[in-house]
Amino acid sequence: MKFTLTIDMGNDGMLSGSDLAGALRYVAARVQDVSPGGPHATLTEPDSGGKVVDRNGNGVGRWMLVSDE
Repeated sequence: MKFTLTIDMGNDGMLSGSDLAGALRYVAARVQDVSPGGPHATLTEPDSGGKVVDRNGNGVGRWMLVSDE
């Protein structure tokens, strides 16, 4: 599998290291939900991903978990 993550910095909700850390925690929680052994261990689709949001709920990036097959 391959994991990619893009986060755009600089808007009002992404100005500090703390803001970035919050966005990374948000993504980590979603990845845990779809990864084998996570709370939702059945990954029915080979590819998963989603939006990254800042503390204000605005979209600031995307993440993607893609199988090598």
